[in-house]
Amino acid sequence: MKVHIILDDSARWNHETGQQPQSRVWCRSEGGRDSGLTGKVRRIADDDEAADLCNGLKGRFAWIREMQDIQHPGAKAQVRIAVDFHRSIPLFYAINGRDVYIGDQPDLIRRSLPGSEPDRGTASEYLVLGYLTGSDTLFRGIKQVEAGSIVTITDGDDGPAAETTGYFTYRHHYRNADRNTLLKDLDDVALQTMQRSIDHADGRPVILPLSGGHDSRLIALLLHRLNYRDVICYSYGKQGSPEMKLSREIAEALGYRWIGVPYTRKKWRDWFNRPERKRYYKKAARPAGIPNIQEWVAVGELRSGGTVPDDSLFMSGHFGDALVGGKGIYDTYTYREHPETHPDTILRHIFHYHYYLWDWSAYRDVLEPFFRDRILRLLQPIDAYPDSPSACEAWNIRERQSKFIINSGRIYDFFGYDWLMPYCDPDYMRFWLEIPLAFRHDKNLYTSYIDRLSPFNTPTHNPGKAIIAVRETIRKTPLFRPSRALYNKWAARRRRKKEYETHPMAWYGMMRETDFRKLYTGSENINSFQSLELLRTIFENGYLSVDDILHQSYKALARSPLKQPDGERPSDDSRIPS
Repeated sequence: MKVHIILDDSARWNHETGQQPQSRVWCRSEGGRDSGLTGKVRRIADDDEAADLCNGLKGRFAWIREMQDIQHPGAKAQVRIAVDFHRSIPLFYAINGRDVYIGDQPDLIRRSLPGSEPDRGTASEYLVLGYLTGSDTLFRGIKQVEAGSIVTITDGDDGPAAETTGYFTYRHHYRNADRNTLLKDLDDVALQTMQRSIDHADGRPVILPLSGGHDSRLIALLLHRLNYRDVICYSYGKQGSPEMKLSREIAEALGYRWIGVPYTRKKWRDWFNRPERKRYYKKAARPAGIPNIQEWVAVGELRSGGTVPDDSLFMSGHFGDALVGGKGIYDTYTYREHPETHPDTILRHIFHYHYYLWDWSAYRDVLEPFFRDRILRLLQPIDAYPDSPSACEAWNIRERQSKFIINSGRIYDFFGYDWLMPYCDPDYMRFWLEIPLAFRHDKNLYTSYIDRLSPFNTPTHNPGKAIIAVRETIRKTPLFRPSRALYNKWAARRRRKKEYETHPMAWYGMMRETDFRKLYTGSENINSFQSLELLRTIFENGYLSVDDILHQSYKALARSPLKQPDGERPSDDSRIPS
């Protein structure tokens, strides 16, 4: 077995070769190179020790260890690959004959695999989800190491074979405690988490993307409470937007400097067509999922304008909402009417809240069983979750958060900044694993904690609050279904008419208005257009339409039952009810 290590950001990795040339270690951790982690990885003897090491580490990390014992000819060569709980430093691998390729960019690995073609079967999931679930990428034969996992590739008589071990799974185990106890414990773990973040900052300027929501606000409050003063807050969007106004009020109330980066359609068109954006897309591992582009213009302007020092640490509130009862757990229906752990409830909500970037209903008879099997396989065993909302949350954290939300860190990497997402702290995550469903409903424990902590009365930006309140009021009345249908129809028509000009981020300016209006039905968002554009690029077919992609995927899956994750096509009666 010959192992080829292909690292695009090799300067960020620490590499050591042992006394035997075939014994090599590569490590990357939070803040850059860390020889201490390299030594720990070198001492690993087996899978259990590898899992113990990963479970005990804090912050971002990824490592590779190759082991070939040339002194004992009968010993099998192995290489282990690991990423952290969130896959914040992605790694990819491929096996071709007796050659094993490992790297941080699937595009680079593909150059060594001339037979690795884009997979039309899985393209449908990429199109409607924005990323691929499990270990797949869009290139056949190239896999990604999943969040909280270790991949061991062992040489054998028939060639190398890979085996994945999950060392961490996000499953709740509730504890019995009253509200006041939980609030006190939340305060303790939040302060410990922020102190670790401050220790990592080590006096450097902290740059905080501050929105009108709760997650970034809590970071600002905790930084202020722990007396960290070198903080610059920034916000972005259309000039005068409510969220930018709230962001400025919070920063000024805490005595922090605030920078506003106004977004316009013209500015988005300019930034999107720059060569830097294309380079960023390649570094953001596009065959695994679409790049997160929301902060692209803001961070680019901060960098090009010299507004923030080069040694700054970007500290963002990403991931916070997923733990505390945000969209990872969804709505009152799941909480109060169907909290039991049931596949149909889980699938209904994951389909509704995630598989929606483009309308795939015309191909449901084949695509739905394909998507269904992929979702349920990743959540097995289903009965290990205490309720359906917790299973939905676990899927969200494993898939969307690790492959899209946390992947936004690639923006900070691209512009040369160190970054940190405090809510990814393992101890903070483990705290929320013990919080019962009732306290996560509508984020009630979390929001009451922040409200108690706030020294000022600044409301959270929540533009849909009134609509949600009306919806919950009439949910159990005969008015609910017809009013929901009428509202959805009205809202889609209104968006079709005004979205290009009025969107608060102005980012549809990256497209020509004529192209936007040809594709937009009122249901899509910016991620929809990204998934379509990237598939067109990857398949090297500029005229590929949404229907082309779905139709080709439909045909590939219909004639190839091996596309199903378990190797079998499900029967009709296994499909969820509409």
